[in-house]
Amino acid sequence: MVRKILYIHLLLLISTIALGQKPFAKAYINRSQVYKSQPLKLTIKVYSPRWFTQGLQFENLKIEDAFIVPFTQTLAGKEIVNRHSYAVLTFFYLVFPYNTGTIHIPKVPVTTYIPMGNSYKETKIELTTNNLTFKSLPLPPNAPNLVASNVYIKDRWNKTFNKLYEGDVLEREITITAYGTIPNFIPFIEMKEVSFAKIYKTQNLTQQNIDKESGIVISKRIEKFSYLLTKEGEFSMPGTQVTFFNPLLGSYKEKNSMPTYIEITKNTQLGIVESMIDSLETQQARIQSMIPKEQFKRRLILFTVQHKWQLFGIAILILLIKQILKARHPITAKISQRKREYISSERHAFKELLKEGKFSSPKYLTKLYRWMYKLPNKEVSIIKLVNKTKGETFKSVHERVLERVYRNRGIKIKENYQYTLWKYRRLIFQKKEIHKTNLEDW
Repeated sequence: MVRKILYIHLLLLISTIALGQKPFAKAYINRSQVYKSQPLKLTIKVYSPRWFTQGLQFENLKIEDAFIVPFTQTLAGKEIVNRHSYAVLTFFYLVFPYNTGTIHIPKVPVTTYIPMGNSYKETKIELTTNNLTFKSLPLPPNAPNLVASNVYIKDRWNKTFNKLYEGDVLEREITITAYGTIPNFIPFIEMKEVSFAKIYKTQNLTQQNIDKESGIVISKRIEKFSYLLTKEGEFSMPGTQVTFFNPLLGSYKEKNSMPTYIEITKNTQLGIVESMIDSLETQQARIQSMIPKEQFKRRLILFTVQHKWQLFGIAILILLIKQILKARHPITAKISQRKREYISSERHAFKELLKEGKFSSPKYLTKLYRWMYKLPNKEVSIIKLVNKTKGETFKSVHERVLERVYRNRGIKIKENYQYTLWKYRRLIFQKKEIHKTNLEDW
């Protein structure tokens, strides 16, 4: 009886303690700074004072300037926090920064279901983690772009090198396995050209797995090449080389596959070689049409993210230029209008007349009549204009200009023609009454 009473009191005490506890979520990172492309482990823990009735639900986590790889499993356990026992669910992410600088990890909304109070029914709880930041450091000088803890290369051929003939096709599969990185960061294999064969890329695959025990990302890039043998003799098939930077050791290493020696025997049926070339080139074109589109899209996204502020500045500059051009339009229209008015004015016609009359140009007479038409009375008779304005001096100079126009073109006259014409123009505008006349020959 006493034991039952003690047991009931113990349950009441635990329930009372649990009522004072609240669920919460917290985020942790295993490093405060990493190299560019080096993975960082983000741990999210959700604490419950009682137990969980369902698994955790996360909103899509987005970290600027970084790729994210989530773990597929959630770990369950118990922890003591401030002398209180909590049920804990732990979830992991691997964060791969692809840019340098300070990287901000935003708050992560988490939805969980736990019983609250003395009830056994589940209650939907919305929690949020804390903000975190870390630094992404640039790689050391001359370091390769591939950052990994280790890299392996595997070469595999579809046949042995015992009996090879011209026209034979060797298929080579190269697998690069990198630990601690994602396939996006594994570079494409650069195949060296050889004199005894034509090389065609036939396949490009990537794989990604997470080791459950160590939590390390294991990525693979698998590329297949076809070698069409075109020349007889003994040759060396070159190996493959990959250079990577180990962030834990702070140094970079090279991994190589060994070269292979082959012997190619002459083939009398050379027609089959041309047929194989056509077939492989068709296949190569199909592979190339598939790969670059994906890579171009990936590079475009990466370029946009890396240069977002520069692109934003360019967009703002374009908008400003458009606004400036829009504001300039009334000004340029006014300037154009003034220019058109000047070209059709008497002042411009007089300036052109001075230019043509100075050197007795054949266009002198045309320019003279054009200027006369621009005068206030639009006079087109030189004799009447001279008589009304008493411009005998201008008349004598004008006759000498005409004489030189018809006899000695291009000879500069000795008289001060420009001064005479300027003086005559002032005389015309000083006259108070100038009557209109009809067109007549002079």
